[in-house]
Amino acid sequence: MIEDDPPESLLDSLRIPTLPSCVLRLREILNRDDCGLAEVADVVATDPPIAAKVLQVANSARYGLREKTLSIHKAATVLGVRNLTTIAMRAGVASAFAHLRDVPGFSLSEFWKHSVLTAQVASTLASGLRRRDVDLAPQDYYTCGLLHDIGQLVMYDSFGTEYASALAASATPLEILGMEEHTFMDLNHADVGGLSATMWQLPAPIPDVIYNHHRPFAAPAVRDIALLIASADEIAELVAATPLAEATEIAGRLRNTIPGSKPRHYLDAIATAKLIYQQLDVEQTSWAG
Repeated sequence: MIEDDPPESLLDSLRIPTLPSCVLRLREILNRDDCGLAEVADVVATDPPIAAKVLQVANSARYGLREKTLSIHKAATVLGVRNLTTIAMRAGVASAFAHLRDVPGFSLSEFWKHSVLTAQVASTLASGLRRRDVDLAPQDYYTCGLLHDIGQLVMYDSFGTEYASALAASATPLEILGMEEHTFMDLNHADVGGLSATMWQLPAPIPDVIYNHHRPFAAPAVRDIALLIASADEIAELVAATPLAEATEIAGRLRNTIPGSKPRHYLDAIATAKLIYQQLDVEQTSWAG
């Protein structure tokens, strides 16, 4: 794992982009108790590409507007704070990698589909399991889910087709970690993702959760949160691989379980994942496009 203060030579080998200021500003205001819809809309409006994505979603058939709108504030009233901020977050993160293109072994649209699906499942699990006195807000679970594999994009951007080819040859998450560490100077995508989240100044414990989402028991302080993200990751993978399977069958194949969880929590999350997976397409999830 990368230490808190990684060596300069390691940082020099990675191309970690800067997130749009709009995304960082949204993170700040969402942590305030007095955050309002109008203020969120004002921030989104300062970034034209992100604002365009928000309008695209608000004007989609899903939200049923009788007439299309070009107003971010009108779109905000349709979407609500939570949807508005999650759309802006994923559009902003994707825009930082807009220069990347598909290569054999690495599909950007599939990457974003999995990331969005994991984020939605994480938010659903969090809503059912949340311990209100100590836990993260559901939108922070969404952020963890959205960014859990962001290190793969950074490594692809940094090492190109060499990384994509090695990734395609790895079948399981642990094989991927082993391949990455063997081939790329003991780096793996979880470490790189956690480092990226730290450099983006995302609030604790998000960087630590990303660091440990494949090895949640290695970090007792964030174990339960990392286990939830690991479960969401696994559900997203299984639903994508077997979309016609019954929810009970998918639940029976889960390796990661969350302390205090009940079967209904997983069945609800799987039902959500199956519904969302049917709705996802390249237009909705290729946020860099």
